[in-house]
Amino acid sequence: MKTVDLVITGEGRLDMQSLYGKVPVGIAARAKKKGLPVIAIVGSQEISLEEASKKGIDLVLEFVNESTSLQEAIAKTPELARLTGQNAMEAYSRLWPEQYAPSGNPIKVN
Repeated sequence: MKTVDLVITGEGRLDMQSLYGKVPVGIAARAKKKGLPVIAIVGSQEISLEEASKKGIDLVLEFVNESTSLQEAIAKTPELARLTGQNAMEAYSRLWPEQYAPSGNPIKVN
């Protein structure tokens, strides 16, 4: 994590169990030691942002944010990934403008 400005982690379902030992919370703890912002991209969210932030996760974005079947979500994965990535970068640029694109070059999401 020496050369990063933002940490993005993921979880299928962010729930109470996630707060006690799952990978995103471990990654967030390491990122916070370096003063880095953390965004979690999840399939679904069962805890509040307040609960997540207590464990070092600054923002939670749901990969699927509408009522959809598993089959539809799988079929839409490339588009959902692109949109969620764009949302993450937009949030990063707005929430942490002092860290966004420190090279002066805007970050592109294709």
